[in-house]
Amino acid sequence: MTSPDRAVGTAGGAATVVGPGPAERYGAAVLLTGLGAGAGALLKPLAGWALMLPWVPLAGPLRLIDALPPVPALIGGVLLGIVAGLVLAAADAADHLYVAVDREWLRLRRGESEASAPRTAVGCVFLDGDRLVVLGHRGEELCSRAGDVSAARLAGALRSHGYPWRDEGDPHRAAYRLWVPELPDLPDGANALFASRQRALDRDDWAEADLLRAELSNLDVVVRDEKVPAVGQRQFWRRPGG
Repeated sequence: MTSPDRAVGTAGGAATVVGPGPAERYGAAVLLTGLGAGAGALLKPLAGWALMLPWVPLAGPLRLIDALPPVPALIGGVLLGIVAGLVLAAADAADHLYVAVDREWLRLRRGESEASAPRTAVGCVFLDGDRLVVLGHRGEELCSRAGDVSAARLAGALRSHGYPWRDEGDPHRAAYRLWVPELPDLPDGANALFASRQRALDRDDWAEADLLRAELSNLDVVVRDEKVPAVGQRQFWRRPGG
């Protein structure tokens, strides 16, 4: 995909790509590399300070750092900090959500993960928290991806290409029920998928949770997540048409 909010030629006509703006895309990289360089410059002084404490872990490596000449320690620390900052910036960039819209297709991409839906199959599109959700005409989930993206820019792009955007969110929200183990109303295999997905949510493994969400969708089960105070992430579900 190309730069955010830019129209590009496609088989379905001019497409609009919505994603993070320049400040979001490059600001984090500049900030993280700057912080990394600053922390790296302080590596030798911090190592010396830590060695003055009554007990400190990794005392051996800290002594090696403290024994380095000041100039090599400064240069090496700054370079190491910049590399660490770039690694963190790359991880942050992989979480950006990009949405490409044209008259025929709606495409979502986050990192290496992509999903798409034809316009004729789309019943509504909305944001559920930080997740963009695309439902079909029966209320089934066609695709969804989490990511920080402007609701106003999304609404403008989708409406300009004829997609039914909902400012008010999920039209089926009242139909969701809390999942608990061994629910009898679910199709075969769904409870096992929910149990595995709950474990993924508990350890903040969102990639695995999204994979299992897609498997539940294949069983005609729609899932939404909600953080319950003092409890944590919990799963709610419904069947299409509910």
